[in-house]
Amino acid sequence: ILLVFFASAGLAQAADFNILPASGKFGLSQEFNVDIKINSGAESINAAQAKIKYNPAVLEVKSISKDGSVFNFWLEGPEFSNTAGEIKFIGGTPNGVSGASLEVLKIQFVAKSIGLSEISFIDAAITAADGSGNNVLSSSNGASFNVVSAAGIPASAENISVATPVQI
Repeated sequence: ILLVFFASAGLAQAADFNILPASGKFGLSQEFNVDIKINSGAESINAAQAKIKYNPAVLEVKSISKDGSVFNFWLEGPEFSNTAGEIKFIGGTPNGVSGASLEVLKIQFVAKSIGLSEISFIDAAITAADGSGNNVLSSSNGASFNVVSAAGIPASAENISVATPVQI
């Protein structure tokens, strides 16, 4: 019996940060939204924090919305810097929540220039609602977005002219 108790005590629940969609292709100046979500599985959580990085030469944050968030108080932010290419927040709720697709934030980006931007979590934690503040983060799944010319033609092909055939 003790062996089963100690074995199950070592099995910690896990929670994941996710950026959805995980990838996309957008034209110059196009606006698009991503969701920051948590999959806590059966684990009850009561807080999360993260610093998220993106390429500010390619993407620009237009706005961040907390509407629909599972968190109803914010110790920090959400805040963003288009100069540093950084978003950060610390949010929580007095009651524990759990689920496979918990909404944290909605971020609206603008495709600023042609290129690729990875969006990744560089500093993150998800806190269990266990009274001890244990970090139950097991993975942080970022995203990758490709910005192409407005017509969807790669920038290197934009200036190619097509000759009109001449009949002889």
